[in-house]
Amino acid sequence: MKSARILVMLILMAMIISACGNVPTKQPTLVPTATAYPTYTPQPTYTPYPTTVPTTVPTVAPSITPTPDLRIVDTDPQMFILKQVDFPKAGLYYLPNETWIGKDTNDQIIVEWGVNKGQDYVTNTGRIGGWWDAYNRGTLAVKMPKELSCDVILC
Repeated sequence: MKSARILVMLILMAMIISACGNVPTKQPTLVPTATAYPTYTPQPTYTPYPTTVPTTVPTVAPSITPTPDLRIVDTDPQMFILKQVDFPKAGLYYLPNETWIGKDTNDQIIVEWGVNKGQDYVTNTGRIGGWWDAYNRGTLAVKMPKELSCDVILC
């Protein structure tokens, strides 16, 4: 047991001695040195030579013949409201009376919507006029809308 203790002490001493042997050496001190910078040498100045300015020749713009926009429909809106023949026959749609069809003027819009809101709508959309109609379904035997209406506006 005593010999084991001595062996352990020897190993510890060897480790301590070996650790002491690696003492770092002193690093050399860096000394800054002067650096020479290049001197500025000015470049010779540039003298531009006179140039000639090209003269522009006026050109004539080609004339364009305007073509009418065929997407614009300028017709009485009454021509486009739905008629009884436009609905499915199974619905037996009918116009209840003459109050279910009519002309829709800008004055009516302004009165119904109020002066401010109605006038803004007419002005902003460029509305000119319109027509409307409404039809009732004449049977309960089919699943179709109870009422169909159409509103055509000319702007």
